[in-house]
Amino acid sequence: MSQPRARPEVYNDVDAREVARPPPRGGFILPDDLQRHCVSTDCWVSVYGRVYDLSPLLALNRNQLAVPLIENAGSDISHWFCPDTMQPQAVARVRSDTTEVYKHPNTPFLHVPGSGCTGTPWWRDARYIVGELAQSVAPVYFLNTLTGQKTALHIPIDKPLKLVLDQQLKGANSHAEAYTWSCRGRAVDLDKSLTQNDIHIVSDSDDVPCDPAQRPPPPTILLHFEDDLLAI
Repeated sequence: MSQPRARPEVYNDVDAREVARPPPRGGFILPDDLQRHCVSTDCWVSVYGRVYDLSPLLALNRNQLAVPLIENAGSDISHWFCPDTMQPQAVARVRSDTTEVYKHPNTPFLHVPGSGCTGTPWWRDARYIVGELAQSVAPVYFLNTLTGQKTALHIPIDKPLKLVLDQQLKGANSHAEAYTWSCRGRAVDLDKSLTQNDIHIVSDSDDVPCDPAQRPPPPTILLHFEDDLLAI
């Protein structure tokens, strides 16, 4: 999947004081990150893996059609749409003299057919996409063997670890690329995912105790400093 992000033009007609603009990013977005954007001035939703920032759209559409989106800000609304067509699910289709009126199971929302939208609906507009929702996330420790610093992160198990290096560890260690990585005595390939590196993650489907305190601890990836000035 491509990794576009919200482009500046979607904010051109919006008062900068009224919305929280997303930072330049792309790549994956953790479920916890999605849930934090849960108000009308900072509203993200996900649809079949894509995360949309609808803050500028809501700022320009303060009406009843915006209410369902505001009420579901910070959540996944894939069930509102047909997975094959990416069109809103319709539980009723009422024929009038001029058009067909689609009704969402709860209530119509912005840009559904019959709502008066004449342009590209937001779920088909790449300008609102800020990243891809990470589906399977697991806790992992990263231990800097030089400093002894240990960092706990939740990362997607099916994404290349280099994405973690670029997107999450840069703030904790600006020279992370000057390190080699290993786990349980084996080298870790940053171009591969946890799964591809054969780093086992305990999941709810495994035969493990229900009590979290009795479960095996998350894996620890070791960062070994390499004296390479080119990496620094």
